[in-house]
Amino acid sequence: MKKYISVLTVLCSLAVVLLHSNGCFWTFSYESYWISANIIESVFYFAVPIFFMISGATLLDYHDRYDTKTFFIKRVKKTVIPFLAWSVIGLLYMLYYKVYSVSEIGERFLINNILNTNIISIYWYFIPQFAVYLFFPFLSGICKDKRKEVFLYIIIVYLVFNAVLPLCFSIVGLTYNSDLRVPITGYVIYTIAGYYIDNYKISLKYRRIIYLSGAAGLLLHIIGTWYLSYRTGAIVDLYKGYVNLPCILYSFAIFTFFKYHKTWNIKLLKIVNFFDGTTLGIYLIHWFLLDQCNKWFPFISPLSLFYRVIIGLIIFVLSAGIIKAFQKIPIIRMIVPK
Repeated sequence: MKKYISVLTVLCSLAVVLLHSNGCFWTFSYESYWISANIIESVFYFAVPIFFMISGATLLDYHDRYDTKTFFIKRVKKTVIPFLAWSVIGLLYMLYYKVYSVSEIGERFLINNILNTNIISIYWYFIPQFAVYLFFPFLSGICKDKRKEVFLYIIIVYLVFNAVLPLCFSIVGLTYNSDLRVPITGYVIYTIAGYYIDNYKISLKYRRIIYLSGAAGLLLHIIGTWYLSYRTGAIVDLYKGYVNLPCILYSFAIFTFFKYHKTWNIKLLKIVNFFDGTTLGIYLIHWFLLDQCNKWFPFISPLSLFYRVIIGLIIFVLSAGIIKAFQKIPIIRMIVPK
């Protein structure tokens, strides 16, 4: 795996943990903590989009290595089995703490709550990821000598009709005709963009435009959410959303920056190497550790910056250590693959 991809993977994994330790953002308050919560939420919002971009950069050329059948077998082992296994583990955890009762459990309950990620809500990411995987054979089937032109066209048209115009219409209070949207599932655009940025050279001139746009997207996300929420007295998500313009611009800028950042500190790479191969496992287990932290240390306020940052960092490192231990156990490592 390319160095910048490895660095981004670990950074996104950390960002996910910090987003979840910063969950107090979702309960609006005029207290000062919510301002920092809004900043943390906005700054680390890139995690999910960039995970999709990494998928595009690393998997879209799967035909160069194996056939479609092998691709799906590998995806099932890598994602579907861990998702199902940890959803069941989550259910057992909820039964132990009496969130659910045994009498509730049945076939319909399992299908509905696992498929809709009601048991462990943060596992929602798996579902759109599965959908994106189903689209990969189509994208991978586009001839390589046509991809640069086709993918750039898709990115531009998507930005205009699915991101820029809908947001502009919302800001001025108009209704955007959704039939004008490009019929591409939202997260697919990130896989296409990730592949494009990874494979095709972007001139310094256009990189600067991407960086400025990304900074504008981040500021719009932070300031716009703060202003509208303070005015309304509740969270207003006009500038939020993973397929909304501010997030798209910000995520494209971060991915582009890391792609073209050529010099990596040796110490940083050693840290990245420690966490490399544990990121999926960290995602799978960190919720349980956060929940246990709340149970064992109720005197630590989830509103405090200490909890939202320091505890988040501790949970991230602790999760990685546990996953490394799990990956040494033959049966368990099947549900925490590298």
